[in-house]
Amino acid sequence: MATRAEARLLGVVAACFLLSGAGSLVLETVWQRELRLLFGSSTLAVSTILVTYMLGLGLGSLLGGRLSSRMANGVRVYGWLELGVALYALAVPLMIRGVGHAAGGALASFSFWPVTLARFFGSLALMLVPTLAMGATLPVLVETCTSWRPAFGRHVGLLYGINTAGAVLGVLTATFVLFPRLGLAWSNRAGAALDAVAGMTALALLGGVSGTRSRQARAEGDAGVPPGGNRGWFWVGVVSYGLVGFTALVYEVAWTRVLSMTAGSSIYAFAAMLTAFLAGIALGSLAVRRWADRLSDPWPVYGVALIGLGVTAGATEFLFPMLPDAYVAVLERAGLAGRSMVVAGFVLSAAVMLPATLVLGALFPLACRVVARSGAGRTVAAAYFSNTLGSASGAFAAGFLLVPWLGLRNTVAAAAAANLLCGASILAARRTPARALRPLAAAGAAAALALWVVPAGDAAAELTRGVYYVPENEIDFGIEREKLEGVPGDRILFYRDGLAATVSVHDTGGGLNLRVNGKPDASIWDMSTQVLIGQIPMVFGRRPEDVLVIGYGSGISAGAAALHRPRRLDIVEIEGAVLEAARLFDAHNHRPLDRPFTRVIVEDGRNYVAHTKRRYDAIISEPSNPWMSGASNLFTREFFREARRALRPGGKLLQWIHFYGMDEPTVLSVFRAITDEFPHVYGFLYTAEDTDFLMLATDRPLGPDDLPRWERLDPEVRADFDRIGIGSTEELWSLLRADDRRMAELAARASAENTDDSMYVELRAPWSIYAPEDARWRRMLGRTASIAG
Repeated sequence: MATRAEARLLGVVAACFLLSGAGSLVLETVWQRELRLLFGSSTLAVSTILVTYMLGLGLGSLLGGRLSSRMANGVRVYGWLELGVALYALAVPLMIRGVGHAAGGALASFSFWPVTLARFFGSLALMLVPTLAMGATLPVLVETCTSWRPAFGRHVGLLYGINTAGAVLGVLTATFVLFPRLGLAWSNRAGAALDAVAGMTALALLGGVSGTRSRQARAEGDAGVPPGGNRGWFWVGVVSYGLVGFTALVYEVAWTRVLSMTAGSSIYAFAAMLTAFLAGIALGSLAVRRWADRLSDPWPVYGVALIGLGVTAGATEFLFPMLPDAYVAVLERAGLAGRSMVVAGFVLSAAVMLPATLVLGALFPLACRVVARSGAGRTVAAAYFSNTLGSASGAFAAGFLLVPWLGLRNTVAAAAAANLLCGASILAARRTPARALRPLAAAGAAAALALWVVPAGDAAAELTRGVYYVPENEIDFGIEREKLEGVPGDRILFYRDGLAATVSVHDTGGGLNLRVNGKPDASIWDMSTQVLIGQIPMVFGRRPEDVLVIGYGSGISAGAAALHRPRRLDIVEIEGAVLEAARLFDAHNHRPLDRPFTRVIVEDGRNYVAHTKRRYDAIISEPSNPWMSGASNLFTREFFREARRALRPGGKLLQWIHFYGMDEPTVLSVFRAITDEFPHVYGFLYTAEDTDFLMLATDRPLGPDDLPRWERLDPEVRADFDRIGIGSTEELWSLLRADDRRMAELAARASAENTDDSMYVELRAPWSIYAPEDARWRRMLGRTASIAG
């Protein structure tokens, strides 16, 4: 085959694989969001979904490797695989509803094994077919391209790199274009369309190339795979590259957790992190492809690359304490705006992830060389399967074992030490490398030890500053603000890297402050809001007997509700470390966890409300800010519909929302979502200047008899109101700022509705996070509202 003809064929294959990489990542993003809405956003749920996805890709690569040598035209097979994924994608929304119906009983039990098995087999049932097809494409195409031209390493590096580059485009396209313009359902169809175009293009342009592979062509294809070593070294390569997959996901989990404490946890911040991770892998694989075939013995370079991975990844732990100041520096240059938050996310993610992920990308072609046996497709399948199996194990181990047991810093150090020792062992054990590499093996072992000995700075104190949340304070004080005379210190009383988040409690000199991933979620300063969140649904309307609280925080809101001694008080909290940290607030929260009628469920609040069979008289929902991924699911119309289903007739939902950092269309979209599900919604403010707005939603209107009277309240309840400056019936009634008619009028102004499909608030709110408060809210709500008698 002529060189120019080869280049044209490879160019078409690369273009198709780039396109299908983008389409597959769009589909993966959509499906994972849909599955999280079904199974919850807890660490166990997310890890289970990821494990099943990776397992499907790995098994698919084995299938593709086994079948690749038997196929007459691998490009034709690739085309049909992509068309199969596209057609399957169109059926996924319907299948998710079916799985939800089938698994509903197990999910409603909230028992560990039934829920875990339902999530695993439900995810597997949905994801197995498309991930098998996706995983099979790489071995099939490498086998075909190697039969055209015996350049195994070059083809592996090109195809793996170009497909990962397509995934980068898929992340950016989905987050910044498809989701805002089309929503989830049509983004799923768009991803399917990309895969379909890739498949049809391959069939149309290359479906007839090499219609039958002769024995000579197969021999040439196998000749393109350099011979590997003995069987023992083959397994060394498989296991060591499985370890690379394990540590890669450990790094990704740890880096994402650290970066979310610095750049925030909006959908755009997570897109920046994933983009940086994938971009490094793509560039590394493309860079090494040119000389991967020139190595007579790939083992020394493979061992050196493993040491390089350990060094570059391990070095990131020394960057952790510097990230908050770097974030502030970017905002000082780019300006205090939502777009600057996104820019800072990309800059910091690239600084942390790119060096190590470049090495990760380079390792794949090298790993394929060291495990090379008979057949290009089978070789790629062996390397890919070991890596994905390791990745699935790493994702699970990082979230459930390493981060909670070792902490973020030591988790990175442990993974880096494993890479360093693995590379050093390979260099020391091989007889072929030059003696000059033996000292490098010793240096790798020494570096593994140094990661545990050399201090990396006080990352906890720096990362919990929450600079992404109130950067204007950092900019006003300057980066060296803690050295300024007269600025109170920040003393950490509690710190825990939990399963889902990092939780800390600080004494800032003015009171206790509980932070989740560095962002203040509860404090003594917010006493009025926290007390009212627990009290309003208990004193306005019929007294509730069965109460559900979503989000524990400091426990002050739950404690306020507990003062009314309900028959049952259920508290749903996604992060167990919050419950530990809140013990420091026991002097302020009336110790609701110690009440005999209290039950604690460590679970995703949205998932609990969706699947519980229990019915409540009141649901109190105070999630974190709606611009944050995960928390945003508690502000959609679907959540409000599920909450209404979980309430008894006449039941009440208390929903918190804030006016600061959100523009008018964003807030109105939430008003519309809640008023579309509840016919009567009332708005409460502590003062006319307050920016925390409380909505009391019910299916029955409040009448004069539903208003609280001060003299009828229990003395403990009156004392709770007293500490926030409320001491009379008139002051209680003055909290009501918008009646149901006014809330309906405001909701009617909304230009969009916040739904699971539109993700309107999650996508729009981050752009206005640093905007000054809009005073129009006070004018729109007025001073007080009355209940018609």
